[in-house]
Amino acid sequence: MALFQPVKLGPFQLQHRIVISPALRYVLDSAEHYFEELAPEGGLVLVPSLDDLGIQAHQGIVNAVHGSRGVAFSRVRDTTQLSTAVAAGYDGVEIDAGTAARGQSVAHTSALLNVLCATTEILPADRIGIRFAPFAIVDGDCLPKPLSVYITLLEEIKHCFPALGFVHFVAETTFDDLEHANKQSLDCFRATVTFPSDMNEENKPGPLFVSSNAYTPDQAQAVAARTTDLICVGLAADSCPDVVSLTREKAAYRQPTAISSRLAEIDWAFRQGKEYNFEWDGGREARATKAMSDLECYISRLDSCTETTRTRVKDTWFACHGIGQPLLQTENELSKFKANLAGGLRGLQALRDKHTRATIDSLKRILDSALLTASKAAGIRNETTQRCTIHYQIISPQKTLHADSHLLTAIIATGPGMRVYDVDGAIRQPETNSTVVMGGTTLYRWSNGKHLPTFHEMRIPEHSGMSIAAFFDFPDMAAVPRVGCDTVFFNDIGQIQKDDQSRTGELVPLWDIIAERHRLGFPLAGTGNGGVA
Repeated sequence: MALFQPVKLGPFQLQHRIVISPALRYVLDSAEHYFEELAPEGGLVLVPSLDDLGIQAHQGIVNAVHGSRGVAFSRVRDTTQLSTAVAAGYDGVEIDAGTAARGQSVAHTSALLNVLCATTEILPADRIGIRFAPFAIVDGDCLPKPLSVYITLLEEIKHCFPALGFVHFVAETTFDDLEHANKQSLDCFRATVTFPSDMNEENKPGPLFVSSNAYTPDQAQAVAARTTDLICVGLAADSCPDVVSLTREKAAYRQPTAISSRLAEIDWAFRQGKEYNFEWDGGREARATKAMSDLECYISRLDSCTETTRTRVKDTWFACHGIGQPLLQTENELSKFKANLAGGLRGLQALRDKHTRATIDSLKRILDSALLTASKAAGIRNETTQRCTIHYQIISPQKTLHADSHLLTAIIATGPGMRVYDVDGAIRQPETNSTVVMGGTTLYRWSNGKHLPTFHEMRIPEHSGMSIAAFFDFPDMAAVPRVGCDTVFFNDIGQIQKDDQSRTGELVPLWDIIAERHRLGFPLAGTGNGGVA
């Protein structure tokens, strides 16, 4: 079905199948002004929960959407927001169930059905949608068996509310700056929602399926061509009030000015071999500091019988199959990483504690967010980023000057001790209230020397806090397309680590520059300083 073919949603005739769901994160003016500028062109607009606005402001939003021939649904999480939506004259509501199916219990399912039942007493079912985020990570883990749980729930919803307007599945993860598409398919959810429950009623309309997965304009049109989905555009709509027109023309969505500026700053820093600091606000700093303290306390208690606590802590690491993906929890999966397996098993032991798993996940989200933005700045394609792996390691308290044998490294440090050595001869100590991101020797090779590796050392004094690093890598032993040329880069992590430590390797000229400009008095190339994991 074509993306710009009209479709009926309950009593509303939508002029196309694009759904606009702005986050309003990067809207410079008021929310009301944003919707006055929005051009839905007769499509569905999902207005986020705006608790700080009064009824009059919400009415202004509804009038603005209607003025552009759009249909306005309000996202609601509770009865107060529902009452506001009804009073403001919204055409319908989207119930934000989030990870509601996570409960996997009859009681939990009943509670959700009760919410739907109560809502249908206020609004007709065809003016109601429900929104799920099945791949979200909560308390350090994804839902173990999302398919069976959600399929059962969806069948129950279809049975009890056959006239429901739509079911919306959100696959992507929204980080600080960007959305990141999920590699997992929505096909099973899509089939459950759209396939007739009763074959004798196959021509009877049921809920529409709304899919969201950080689609580009090309991807949106491709998904629409093979499905009957309504295609949702989220964060990109913040800076693109003309998102419908851009999608029709298959033109790239514009980045918010603040994000474009950050990407340019990161690109410049990597070209100079410098680090980039993602500064934290007060709330994030407090949360990150507490999470780091909790993690150190737990790991320090694991086993102190034969080694010093600090030595054992530094061997602990965790891993996942990519940004926004859950941490791996089996020895077999960890054995595929080129890292000390004993440290990975210590990480598995830590993950068995629910509080520790949630603590690690909160740090992981901070690190993943920085890596996603940095990979975008470095010119790594979205489909390539999805193939990358990450392992997270407690950093050793003493480390000689080195450049990491990875694509990118992101570090959270709660104490002093990190020093960056620039190729221009400057030495800096990054702030501890930030996430520090650096380019590695793999990035240097993949970019054909465009981005320099960041030379640094970690000298963390005993009892002054600890650091955790996320090492971001292309898939091992795989060909990776380069940007701006037709060649590919073959990623052999073992060979890169070996070459980094060679006296005749690719890094020798850079090591010589570092030694000369920092007047270190000795040659660094081939001393075994390249790489950390």
